[in-house]
Amino acid sequence: VSGSMDAIILTKTNARSHVHRPGYMHYIGVLCFDEKGKPVGEQRFLGLFTSTAYMRRPQDVPLVRQKVEAVMQRCGLRRDSHSGKAMRHILETLPRDELLQCSGDELLALSRGIFELKERTHPRLFVRRDAYGRFFSCLAFIPRDHIDPTVRERVEAMLRDELHGQQVDSTITIGESPLARLHVVVRPKAGEHPEYDPAALEAKLARIVRNWHDELRDALVGRVGEEQGARLASRYGRALSAGYIEEVTPQRAAADVETLAELSGEDDIRLLLYRPHHRPDELHFKIFRSGPDIALSEVLPLLENAGLKVLSEQVYTLDVKGASLCIQDFVVQPSSKAASPPFRRWHRRSSGSSMPSRPIP
Repeated sequence: VSGSMDAIILTKTNARSHVHRPGYMHYIGVLCFDEKGKPVGEQRFLGLFTSTAYMRRPQDVPLVRQKVEAVMQRCGLRRDSHSGKAMRHILETLPRDELLQCSGDELLALSRGIFELKERTHPRLFVRRDAYGRFFSCLAFIPRDHIDPTVRERVEAMLRDELHGQQVDSTITIGESPLARLHVVVRPKAGEHPEYDPAALEAKLARIVRNWHDELRDALVGRVGEEQGARLASRYGRALSAGYIEEVTPQRAAADVETLAELSGEDDIRLLLYRPHHRPDELHFKIFRSGPDIALSEVLPLLENAGLKVLSEQVYTLDVKGASLCIQDFVVQPSSKAASPPFRRWHRRSSGSSMPSRPIP
């Protein structure tokens, strides 16, 4: 097999076809050898494979069939086992250009890496440099519920910047797997041969793919532990509105979720006065309530009596498994007079298990 691989070169050129479709042309080189096995010539063929060539099963294409069979033998999996069938499925569903262009070793490493993903939902990135340095083939596996046009564009931009790309082409495949596959081909600028760190690229991919809810879950796990943090994130995270997510950091939201989880029974209430870490010049006063929000006309006298002036109010409502919860977030600033005893007494009372439905005088 290795001899036939060495005798045939399969890659793509940097030139697009002017007929049929404007794709990058395939390059097939067939080496000629003398009696001693030394290459003395090469026959070159340029053009485009037909759509039929891409739709054929790997076992129906001789050169591809040989590569696939070699990988199946080297991976050491029984063909009729669940793992063996899973490996064959991976090989048969890889982009056809990967099957054509990868060396035997590259194909084995790629298929093993994808096999190890199984049902995991963590992003992974596999990068292959074309043997002639014309392009990079990047296979990014992204959790299916995280992929959207914005994430796709950010991944493409990251790979373009890191690999000095002048041209980027991509295709996305979403199947039954929890991971979507984004295939990005990056063509560097002429004369450039960028070096890259696969681990660093994968770390950047992970940061792009991570969303607000991932960070909320991590923040909750850090505060209350793995089991309870995951439970709180599942119960309250998806109930938070888009407006809340845009305005509140995951770290601040984790503290809010903890407070919401403390509410018990109808009209229970909690209060919080704090300065956000990312906006230390702002002072916030929050009311957490099991039930509807409290009228602004009832809140204002309390805050004014406490020496606080209200600059703005934002109300966020949540429906958590049929229970209505509310967060009222006031941006305030100290007025000329100091906080009065009534505010301090009410703030202490709010730490109890329940409050009257209209606690504000």
